[in-house]
Amino acid sequence: MAKVVNELPSDQKRRYPWDQWLDGQVWELTKDVDYSVTMAIMRSLVYTTCKHRGLAVKICVRGNQMYIQASKKEG
Repeated sequence: MAKVVNELPSDQKRRYPWDQWLDGQVWELTKDVDYSVTMAIMRSLVYTTCKHRGLAVKICVRGNQMYIQASKKEG
């Protein structure tokens, strides 16, 4: 018999550990190790995720490494 459930089941696991990466520390992310999308797409994902969480972020790119540091927005 059919039943009501609290939420839709999710087969998707979180692709990236955002809670960890956006904890305020400086994180070095390496392309093809920590993420597989292009550098431009990853940068956009970081900015978008921070925006949705109400965070500011600094990003620096050097070769295959992307350095990110999230912080609380001022104001």
